[in-house]
Amino acid sequence: MSSTLCFGTMVDGESMTARALILGRLATMLCVGAVVSVLGGCAGLGLGERDQAPRATASAAEPAEDTNPFSAITNIFKKRDEPAPQPSAAPPQTSAAAPPPEDNGVFSGITRFFSKKDEQAKEDIPAGRLFNEGLVLLNQNRFRAASLRFEEVDRAHPYSEWAKKSLLLIAYAQYRSGEYDNAAGAADRYLALHPGSEDAPYAKFLLGDSYYRQIPDVARDQGGSERALQALRELVQRYPGTEYARAAEQRMLVARDQLGGREMEIGRFYLKQKSYGAAAGRFKSVVQQFQTTRHIEEALYRLVECYLALGIVDEAQAAASVLGHNYPESEWYRDAFGLLSKDGLAPQDKTDSWITRALKSITG
Repeated sequence: MSSTLCFGTMVDGESMTARALILGRLATMLCVGAVVSVLGGCAGLGLGERDQAPRATASAAEPAEDTNPFSAITNIFKKRDEPAPQPSAAPPQTSAAAPPPEDNGVFSGITRFFSKKDEQAKEDIPAGRLFNEGLVLLNQNRFRAASLRFEEVDRAHPYSEWAKKSLLLIAYAQYRSGEYDNAAGAADRYLALHPGSEDAPYAKFLLGDSYYRQIPDVARDQGGSERALQALRELVQRYPGTEYARAAEQRMLVARDQLGGREMEIGRFYLKQKSYGAAAGRFKSVVQQFQTTRHIEEALYRLVECYLALGIVDEAQAAASVLGHNYPESEWYRDAFGLLSKDGLAPQDKTDSWITRALKSITG
């Protein structure tokens, strides 16, 4: 049976939505012994007989429009009855609270005894049952509760196939609940334990996208952008040609643009302080490392400013020449040309300039 992944529409410049990509893989992984329609036409894959969990035989009528990828799972797994919450009674009023009895080890021993009994009871629950309960919670969008249930599978049955699947679903549930640091940690652990799994590309995407969702604005520290860029770059290198790699490439552009923007922000600050050497170093970093971002034109113009202020005329002319060669209609080039003209200078190609060597042709 083939598996199809659904692609989203263009949103915020992305070729596909992260949600469609993530849920498409989950729909493929989670369907147990039955065909489950996911994301309006995605086919689910059944697990082997040894992995199958008890399921209900009745199936509900398909709704007219269903955007929840787990809605069909409720037709397979039965929900557990949850006890109704009991009303809390107010404590009786007393004139003075009695001091607690001295702990001679008896009460702490009883507590440990019942704690061990509870842990043993959880271990006695079959892994498949805990896993199915987690799926039902996912279907109800109760991501935090679902994450805790999958964690029980991982803790009580660490060597089972259910634990392997649960670890990935822990990452997904935490991702959906906005716990991106925890999601990244769970995805990273899955990759460490199962590097050769067929779901490894998906786990790597969850890892990179969790960092990506935490990218701050350019005025703040860009450690998150660097982590996102590193994880996404590894995804593209290890799993080229996959749908996850294509989505990662789009996110890499955003992460690189953020890092370049941060360098520009610091460079402008030094420029206002008339620290031309420090400012030139930041703009040089943009030209060398982030030349495919939207900041390249301004970075070249700022280098013309800095080098003229420092009296390094050759480099100023070279920066303006490269800017005019690649962006002849740019306002930044017209401004750079004007700066040189005030001193009777003009853009000039310098073959021995680092700018010419680094950016012989940005667009070519």
